[in-house]
Amino acid sequence: MVEDSALIAVRFRRGMIGSIDCSWSRPEPFPIWGDVYLGILGTDGYLALDAFRSCVSLTRAEGPPTWEYFGCDCDKEMIRHFLRCLEEDMAPLASGRDGRQALEIALATYEASGKHGPVKLPL
Repeated sequence: MVEDSALIAVRFRRGMIGSIDCSWSRPEPFPIWGDVYLGILGTDGYLALDAFRSCVSLTRAEGPPTWEYFGCDCDKEMIRHFLRCLEEDMAPLASGRDGRQALEIALATYEASGKHGPVKLPL
């Protein structure tokens, strides 16, 4: 058995706080397998990137929200890029270092959970 959800808080060097909310706990008939969503909350508004809807939205304290659609099938493009890397011996956009850093955050999360407190990176 493994975890199927987590909520991770990250404090960056300059004091900004980020959160990672990951979950695979979807019922079988759910129409999508998940989402890829990035939100940035600042003093003047909220910027959201929804990769599956291919949409960037900006909501400000005043004025109507704005949306920009950049339209592509993210899954298809990831596979297309992977195949192109194999065919042309190219380096992928997501590097081994990127994967290592994601793993480090996951391992630090387990360590923080076990000691009931924050963990400094790098491990």
